Amino acid sequence: FIFAASFFLFALIHASELPDTEAVPLRGDLPELVLPTEPLPEMVRRVSKDHGIPFAFVDALITVESRWNPEAINFNKSPDLKKADHGLMQINFRTASRLGVSDWKELHANPEENVVLGHRVISECYDLAVRNKLPSQKEKWRFTAACYNAGPGNWRAGLPHAEKVLKVMEAKLFEELV
Repeated sequence: FIFAASFFLFALIHASELPDTEAVPLRGDLPELVLPTEPLPEMVRRVSKDHGIPFAFVDALITVESRWNPEAINFNKSPDLKKADHGLMQINFRTASRLGVSDWKELHANPEENVVLGHRVISECYDLAVRNKLPSQKEKWRFTAACYNAGPGNWRAGLPHAEKVLKVMEAKLFEELV
C-alpha cells in the first residue's frame, strides 16, 4: 500500500513525464477503461501539452466523463440539448458561453473545441486549488476534478466524481508498471 501511495503521489507530480498508458478494465463502480480511437488521444495529448495539464489526468477525466465518446450527451434530467453536457469533456452551454462560445452545437460537433474548453475549465479549477493553498498535488488534483464536475462554487458536490477520476488515473498509471 505504501509503495502504491508513494507511486501515485510521484505520478501526480510527474504525470506529464510518464509515458501514456493503455486502457484497462476496472472492478467496482468505476467505468471500464476504454481504448479511444485515434486520432482523439493524439489531439488530447497535444491540447494537454499546450495547456500544461498532465495527459494522465485528462485521460482519466475523459474516461469518467464520456468514456472517450466524442458524441456523448448527458441530458442531466432535462430533454433540452442546450442544458445537456456534450462531447469528450462533457461541456455544457452555460460553461461554454462563459468561455466565449456562442453556438452550443459547436460543443458536440467539434471535438477539439470541446477539449480546449475542457482544458480551460481544468486550468481555472486548478488555479483555484492553488489559490486555496491545498497542501499536496494529490489534493489539488482531487479538488480540480471535483470543481470540474460540480463547478467552483459547488465543488464539494463533485467529490464522489473526483474520487472516481483519481482512481481511474491511478489504475491507468499503475497498469503501466505491471
